[in-house]
Amino acid sequence: MISFQEARSKVRDLAGIVPTRTTEVDLLNGLNRVVDMDIVAPIDMPSFDRSAMDGFAIGFAKSSAKQAFKIVGEVKAGEEPNLTLQDGEAVRIYTGGMIPKGTYAVVPIEEAVALQDNNYVSIDLTQVKEGQHIRRRGEQFKRGDVILRKGTLLNEAAIALLSSVGIEKVKIKEFPAVLVLITGNEIVIGKREISSGKIYDSNGILLNAYLKKWQIKNKILYVKDEKELMIRYITSNMEHSGVIISTGGVSVGKYDYVPTVARSLGFEVVFHKVRQKPGKSLFFAVHKQKGVVWWGLPGNPAAVWMGFNLYVLPFLLYNSGYMNEFPRTAIVETVSSINNSSVRDWLMASQFTDSGRLEIIPNQRSDMLGPLINSKAIAHIPAGKKIKAADKINIFII
Repeated sequence: MISFQEARSKVRDLAGIVPTRTTEVDLLNGLNRVVDMDIVAPIDMPSFDRSAMDGFAIGFAKSSAKQAFKIVGEVKAGEEPNLTLQDGEAVRIYTGGMIPKGTYAVVPIEEAVALQDNNYVSIDLTQVKEGQHIRRRGEQFKRGDVILRKGTLLNEAAIALLSSVGIEKVKIKEFPAVLVLITGNEIVIGKREISSGKIYDSNGILLNAYLKKWQIKNKILYVKDEKELMIRYITSNMEHSGVIISTGGVSVGKYDYVPTVARSLGFEVVFHKVRQKPGKSLFFAVHKQKGVVWWGLPGNPAAVWMGFNLYVLPFLLYNSGYMNEFPRTAIVETVSSINNSSVRDWLMASQFTDSGRLEIIPNQRSDMLGPLINSKAIAHIPAGKKIKAADKINIFII
């Protein structure tokens, strides 16, 4: 049995063992993918001097006090002005409008007073600074600058940034295909009535939902607790899968076949059992020759949820070249008190209060999904640690 920290470090150490393919996709299809090359800006941003707000672009004024400016035109967003402002002249301008030549500054509409049937505007020049409210060409970045580094995860803001400079396609690393095995004679799929001792499936739909969210190709199979059947399912699907995720079958019971089957198929066990709760029986193995990894998650649904968020998903991202820590970590103040007197680290679903402090969701158990619904973070409570309200604790943000 290894420590939680050691198990997490091995996730990153073995990144890259599963072959991945680089492909060029439309921006929306690149969401939640890892960029496989530095991306440079094809244009300056902004690409021209533009107004930061609705108001008046004014020409240079010799006076340093109040002055009336003659309104000589209007500039809307999307138009190119065909004039040069002279001393004492102004144009109405709107947010995003291109700044005319000769502009000294932009004055917000609420800081100007209309005069003479709106043909003139009075402005207090003591409150105006040269260049104010003008977004200068190239002030965000210039053509040729790297705007996204290789290894960046494409979120909504990233694909919007690419679109804003006219980029329509992006080269990303594809996630490997995933084979999901839901083991157990007790699992029932669908709405039909179940007999005593059976349970409806939750692990399969949980993992399917996560993989769909991340647009990861997957195949889900339901396997009874029969060793030969499990071997047959895996051997017939392993050639088309880079990652195997199984649930159940990793403890010490008579029918917990995952470690035995993995070894018989040539997998090398990286670790089996971690000093953590939930998910003590977590299993991780690699088949170096075939470039396949096997994540064996315990069968309890909270352990599956925790294992996917803290181990499987980070591995998939690191294997695709993601450079940053995942999930993101933080140290926050908690409103909860908890005493971990055990020899295992506790991983606890948590939420944030209105004041931004962390609350550990009460009444958690490895077989319970309800406490996970509102979870925004996972609190890490080390073995033997007593936490009091107002203490700072480590969390993973999910």
